[in-house]
Amino acid sequence: MKKHLILLILLFSGIRAVSQKISQLITQDTITYVYKLDDAQSKYVLKHRTIHDTSFLFTRKFREYPQNKFKTDTLPNGNYISATITDHRVNYTYTVVTPFVMSTKVLKEEVFIFLFDKKSKALIKNAKIELDGKPIPYDPGCGGYSLIKKDFDQQKIDRGNVFLKVSYDAEVYAFQFSLSNQPEAKPSPDYYNNTQAELNSPGYLILDKPLYRPLDTLNLKAFLVNFKNGKPLRQKVILSITEADSDFRFSKTIKKKTRGAYLYQWKIPDTLKIDRSYTVRLRYEKLGRRLVKQSSFRLSEYELAKNVFDVDIHSPNFYAGDDVLFYVTAKDMNGFPVQGAQVHCEIQLLQVMNLFQDSLSISPEKRNKWYQMDTLIEYENFAAYRIPSDIFPNVNGQYNLNVTITDPISFEKKSFSKTFTKQAQTEKVLFYQDADSLRLHVLYNGKDTMRKFMLITLRDKDTLTKMKVSSPYACQLDPMTTSAFIIDKDSNLKSVNIIYNKLEMLHVKGKRNGDSVQISFQYPFTEPVHYRIYKKDKLVKSGETSRLNYTIADQSLDQYRLLITSHLQSGIENNFYEFLFVPEKQTSFRNQFTQTSPARRFNGCRNDCEGF
Repeated sequence: MKKHLILLILLFSGIRAVSQKISQLITQDTITYVYKLDDAQSKYVLKHRTIHDTSFLFTRKFREYPQNKFKTDTLPNGNYISATITDHRVNYTYTVVTPFVMSTKVLKEEVFIFLFDKKSKALIKNAKIELDGKPIPYDPGCGGYSLIKKDFDQQKIDRGNVFLKVSYDAEVYAFQFSLSNQPEAKPSPDYYNNTQAELNSPGYLILDKPLYRPLDTLNLKAFLVNFKNGKPLRQKVILSITEADSDFRFSKTIKKKTRGAYLYQWKIPDTLKIDRSYTVRLRYEKLGRRLVKQSSFRLSEYELAKNVFDVDIHSPNFYAGDDVLFYVTAKDMNGFPVQGAQVHCEIQLLQVMNLFQDSLSISPEKRNKWYQMDTLIEYENFAAYRIPSDIFPNVNGQYNLNVTITDPISFEKKSFSKTFTKQAQTEKVLFYQDADSLRLHVLYNGKDTMRKFMLITLRDKDTLTKMKVSSPYACQLDPMTTSAFIIDKDSNLKSVNIIYNKLEMLHVKGKRNGDSVQISFQYPFTEPVHYRIYKKDKLVKSGETSRLNYTIADQSLDQYRLLITSHLQSGIENNFYEFLFVPEKQTSFRNQFTQTSPARRFNGCRNDCEGF
């Protein structure tokens, strides 16, 4: 179905169908009557936000359809009213079918309106646009149609009395124009203004374990800061430990060890109920506020001697040049690392499947212990280990990975065995994006070989290209490409998603010194870049090109600004970038500006680049 145009300047949602008794139109109640509207008729519907039963709207009958066969996606481009008669009443529907999609971008006092073709996604530059009767010309500097907000009556716009007229491809479309004022950002209310409730204290409170058993020692550590100035707290706090379903309560006043730091040890009585959750709170008052920091633990009977050990291997198959990667997990019942856990690893050669050397003589002892490694898990409960590819013989073989993990305190031990294959010679298919290019290589022993593939590139779900290629292969991407994939003769598929580093691809360079300004960029695609160069707020140059080299003498201390955009992938309105250039003499007092996006700093350029 052709999509109805949805845009912030449209208020189609406000249009409601009206039912009227018009018996003079009823011939048979299984017909849908479709009327085409001109510009004046569309404005009438939009202005009144309803469809009146007036002869003014029904002067151009387009066609009649059986109700069970009418579909809006069969209508050609234009503005329409469809009327369906049910139980001697008429239901109206307003429909707009366009060959383009419209989007907008508001930057400061400027408004940019963009049109691009629904099928090709190309920008439309030859449409005629009028807003409230005033023509809006196409501006190559932005890639769309630009206007200044202050040139139009905002109150009239808010009342819905300003209309946008688009003439394109022998059709005229009318839309209600709206620019809702953005509400001013209001400061968030001060959380600590409330003097009645208990407030969360800034800082942290941690326990050494989430799970305890009776007679264990609980170790508490906290660091608390003043909510007003962020300085470490210096006063006493009240520690309480409670359980919600009983009357148990432990309370004690504790002092700071150092500024802001609180430490406490508590031996848990064996009289407490197990399989319960207990709340630990630190409470104090500051500047009339009641502040609290809390944590919790669970009391239970559990076996500390049992640990959780596990071994996993990255893949059952490793190829030429690939290190054998495996993972070891060692944690106690609380989920904490078993520090110092000993890991012993052995590799066994089980079977030689293909031999790629003249001969291979291996003793049974060497076969059973081809490689050994001993290491420790120091701080984490999870660790990754690599066995270098060059320790394996020049064969395609099957191996066993035997790993034994030992707890250094309880001497609890557990062994694991994993089987994998290691290839000495293999074919690798490399299909990847390289900046603005797509590359395909098929490597055998690290050397390029020729293989045939079907290459397909897509824009979302639409096919852009489909061709037969042979490796090695490289091509420059269409800027609209969003994904690509290859298919070999065995129908194996390999895909890659295309993601452009737009800022990096523009290669913007610039210099602003005391007597001149130099601004340039180079874009790898033939698709043009739309640019505007401002001196302060005055536009001094604009246009569209894939290459720019702008140099002008200027001994003033005025700032220059470059605003650029390109119609790449996600739409032109999402690819705006701004660069600021200031004289080098001002650099010393311009350093308070912060970098807001990953941009290079230019000589004489303010060190922030903003992407919109």
